[in-house]
Amino acid sequence: MSKSSANASQLAFNFQDLEGSAFGGAERDFGSEAGAGGRPGTGGLKRLDFGRYDQTSAATARLAGRIVASQTTDAELDELHRSRHAILDKLELGSLSRRDEIKLKYIEWQLDRIEDARYGMSLDILEGMIEKYEAFAVDIHQLKADLDAHATRKSSRRR
Repeated sequence: MSKSSANASQLAFNFQDLEGSAFGGAERDFGSEAGAGGRPGTGGLKRLDFGRYDQTSAATARLAGRIVASQTTDAELDELHRSRHAILDKLELGSLSRRDEIKLKYIEWQLDRIEDARYGMSLDILEGMIEKYEAFAVDIHQLKADLDAHATRKSSRRR
């Protein structure tokens, strides 16, 4: 089994395992006739409702993208850098075609994905730690304000 197919099997998802139906009750029946809760002429088609999945789907997609991008070999990465450098040389000479411009954007996107695959998880952890630190700082400021208010009330009673 190749490395990529092993990762793909880890991401496999069986919709039949969900409760209720093949889509876990997350679909809406349009009905086949007007007045049946749907639009006329839809032939009983169902529309998926992904609203209940919130950020889980985004996190799963991000993880899947990172897994795929992490499969990039050093040789492939070197080739992307060489291609990018060659296109940037054309840009500097002023002979950049529209095709090269599009290719440059695509290569830079690929490089960003690979960088995210390599460092993204660490950055996500760091971001979470920063968010906790910021929340802690807000709590400390609130505690200080509460203590100051309490001290002010207590000193005004003594007078």
